[in-house]
Amino acid sequence: MSTANSSNNAQRAAPAKAFVPPVVPGLHAGSQSDFGDDIDIDAMIEKMGCAQDYYKLEECLGEYDRNWTKCQAQVKQLKLCNDRLQKLKQQKP
Repeated sequence: MSTANSSNNAQRAAPAKAFVPPVVPGLHAGSQSDFGDDIDIDAMIEKMGCAQDYYKLEECLGEYDRNWTKCQAQVKQLKLCNDRLQKLKQQKP
C-alpha cells in the first residue's frame, strides 16, 4: 500500500523547471562566420547599437527553445531599435 501511495505522490509532484542558462556577451564565441575566421560576432552585435535588445531576444529564444512565436515582443523591440538606427544613418549628411 505504501508503494502505491509513493508512486501516486511522485505523479502529483510538480515537474521541475528546466535550467536555462543566462545569455551573456560571448554567446557567439564558438560561432563560425561566413566571412572568415577573424570576424568577432559579439563585437559586430555591440557595434550595431542594439545589443541590449538583441541579447534580450536571445535570452527569450533560449528560454522557449528557439520558438520565435513566444518572443514577438523582443523581436519587435529589436526591429524598432534597428529601424531607429537606420533612420539616423539616413539623416547624416
